[in-house]
Amino acid sequence: MNKILETLAFVEPNGNLPINAMVSSHGEHIPLGSTLVLITPSPRKEVYMTVEDLLRRKLQPVVVLLDLASFGGFSSTSKMYDMLLSNGIPAYQIKYGDNLKNALQVETVSTQPLNWWKTADLIS
Repeated sequence: MNKILETLAFVEPNGNLPINAMVSSHGEHIPLGSTLVLITPSPRKEVYMTVEDLLRRKLQPVVVLLDLASFGGFSSTSKMYDMLLSNGIPAYQIKYGDNLKNALQVETVSTQPLNWWKTADLIS
């Protein structure tokens, strides 16, 4: 885990490809049952739709949401976080100043029934 976090410290978000397009283009090369970790600050419904696509492909998504509002941005990822959890999808919400080790060790999966229709509540 430490090696992964060290590597991620040097990643720069300078791509122009939306998350759903990137996952879609690489998803067919990922073995069934693999876990994919999506790290994003986006509260947009495309993130949720990407997670839904991964589940249909028999992959196991884990979502790490960077809460923009806590970093001085205008939108929060709280609705997305709540929806992911209510649908049984492992998700972590990282806020400014959080200890990453502690934030990523919290068990977050809910056992609520799947509520796919709630995507209308997300930012379009």
